[in-house]
Amino acid sequence: MLVIGALLVISFALLLFGRIAKTRSICAAFLVLSGAVWSTAYFFGWRNDTASSVLGVLMGFPLISFLITNLIARPVLRRRVISPCIPVRIIRSGIAYIALILLVALGIFLLVTGSLRSFGMTVFAGLVTTSVIIYLILDLIEKTEIWGNGVWQNGSLQAWEDYKCFSWKHETEESIELRLEPKSWIGGSTRLTVPFEDRQAVLQLLEANLPDLSV
Repeated sequence: MLVIGALLVISFALLLFGRIAKTRSICAAFLVLSGAVWSTAYFFGWRNDTASSVLGVLMGFPLISFLITNLIARPVLRRRVISPCIPVRIIRSGIAYIALILLVALGIFLLVTGSLRSFGMTVFAGLVTTSVIIYLILDLIEKTEIWGNGVWQNGSLQAWEDYKCFSWKHETEESIELRLEPKSWIGGSTRLTVPFEDRQAVLQLLEANLPDLSV
């Protein structure tokens, strides 16, 4: 039990350091460690009713850790932004929101009706449902902004070095869509709505840091 607790603390510390330092290899090490902890607990016989709650916590540990480290690292990362600041609006897929809302509804239904057979699964469902609700709230109240050294979104600063190019799409009388293509294959394009009066200021930042794909 002490070994598992120590591994959990180490993996959480690695994830927090990785979030602040924006080191993806450390974040990957966290996933490996947390997975190893859960596997160790399971294969060492933690399958009875007494230990089921512990297994439920271990199953939800990665999701809870990502949420908590995001909240802790947010003020640290916020101090790294460089002016100017240009407020924009992020364009998200409606399908993703629908999927998360359905997941919350399913979790609440299972918890209220007591449909889950084990206490461990009840703990796990409660952790997942709570985490998704908090994520949705943060996503709704979080502002998306373009700064001199990157894009602030999801409580983190995405530096210009994380993107490879940009392009403009779907211009209207009031705004224009900006697409930022990431260097990593994980995730798709970042789609932002830029007010038309701020386009020139945004363009100056982009041209100083990224190649224009639309040219």
